[in-house]
Amino acid sequence: MSKIDILLINPPYRTKKLHIYMPMGLGYVATMLDAAGFKIKIHDMNFMGTSPRDISRIVKEKKIAVVGITGFITQVGHIVSLVNKIKADNPSVKILVGGSLLNGVEKYIFDKSRVDVVIRGDAEELIVVLMSSLLEGREIPNVAGVAYRNKNDIIDNPGKAIVKDLDNLPMINRDLFEVEDYIGHYWNSSAKTRTLEVIWSRGCPYKCVYCINSVGNGRYRIRSVDNVIEEIGYIKEKYNITDVVFASEVLTVNRTKIIDLCNKIEPFGLSWTAVTRADLVDEDMVATMNNAGCRQMFIGVESADNEVLKKMRKKITIEKIAEVFNMIKKHNIEPKGGFIAGHPWETRDTMKAARDFCLSHNWIYWPSFSTAYPNTALYDQVKHLINDEEKYIRSITNHHQYMSYLLNLTQIPKREFMRIKKRYTAETVAAYWHRRNPSFPKFLIYLVARFMLFFYHLDTIFGIDVHSLVHKLLRNIYVLQAQKPFKFVKKLSINKKNKAA
Repeated sequence: MSKIDILLINPPYRTKKLHIYMPMGLGYVATMLDAAGFKIKIHDMNFMGTSPRDISRIVKEKKIAVVGITGFITQVGHIVSLVNKIKADNPSVKILVGGSLLNGVEKYIFDKSRVDVVIRGDAEELIVVLMSSLLEGREIPNVAGVAYRNKNDIIDNPGKAIVKDLDNLPMINRDLFEVEDYIGHYWNSSAKTRTLEVIWSRGCPYKCVYCINSVGNGRYRIRSVDNVIEEIGYIKEKYNITDVVFASEVLTVNRTKIIDLCNKIEPFGLSWTAVTRADLVDEDMVATMNNAGCRQMFIGVESADNEVLKKMRKKITIEKIAEVFNMIKKHNIEPKGGFIAGHPWETRDTMKAARDFCLSHNWIYWPSFSTAYPNTALYDQVKHLINDEEKYIRSITNHHQYMSYLLNLTQIPKREFMRIKKRYTAETVAAYWHRRNPSFPKFLIYLVARFMLFFYHLDTIFGIDVHSLVHKLLRNIYVLQAQKPFKFVKKLSINKKNKAA
């Protein structure tokens, strides 16, 4: 292998090799560095299953000068361990850490590791000058969002690094990754899709209490439609993709752009998925999206109780959500909805309301657990319940938001809360599958679901990662039953042939 100046690392997640996402932020950073002439290498520990010891050995053998690590807050413990192992074996190496979802734990990272630089926000416009400074031993520039170690002091420049115009970023160079390792591994991919992710926007204009955008300015920014379409055309041609995941916290904020996107993506004959809010779609838009290939729309429901939704600052009602779900189904798009269980206003009645809502819409009640992440409004509200903040931040590492409930924010005893949650999940699983397969006895499906949930909420047994095994089984079940997009693509190609004739 030729000399490497910079090793860029995606650290491991809790559940490895099951649904593998290309780390897009790291990809953009790598693209900027590659274009500037740096010799770089991307190493995805999540996919490859490598350890900090493996990484440290690579750094030593290749005499790498700078290591860049991305990450989410749920990886913070892995990041700290990785930094310290690399530094212990390679004292002269410089280490930079970034990732928008690390906001709020920078002090913890500096206190617990020997990291040199931490970036808050978007790194793309800063990364070349920062890496040059580290490689050449020059002073770190004092710009917003950059914190760095200066001997025994930490110099922290407040704010975030923000890319204001996303069109100014170059198209991500996916050839810097092993692309085939990622295609088709997204959770909502199915057996025959070749799926890749495309960034549509960054940030969010809403202030839901549990989200990092609830504090400060979410700075919602959207790429131009032509810029996105150019990338889609390129990856369709180069990687033979058939399906696109639009990476956006809320896709349909700008109605005009969505209609334009639909008109321009339809000729590609691709299927695609969207994440948005129920109050940001209308019937004409949904019909247009379906005609353009949208096969699935994910709506954040969070709760079926209007008072709870108000306290979450969702600015929407459950009646509106139900109306939009019916509208989505009417236009042959698969509706998906996410719930959060265990928020501070959760009661036995609100959990039952969520269960009943799912039963009436033929959904599975499989909520994520309410987690108070640092630098959110929810964290500020419940901070008094956290006895040891450092221990709590450490506990977030390896936290799987569908698996474990870190901190009971409710007035319901935790053991009872977990019993209710598992029972309601099993009941909705039984109703869902019985409706699809009436010959299967509902009580038997319920028992199987309870059995699987028992293992799903465990960690390891005799050293075996049972959670990941159950997760993989559920993933395979989803893949086998998710055939709708191919029917759509087939129908679309038939329509085109008829038009041509």
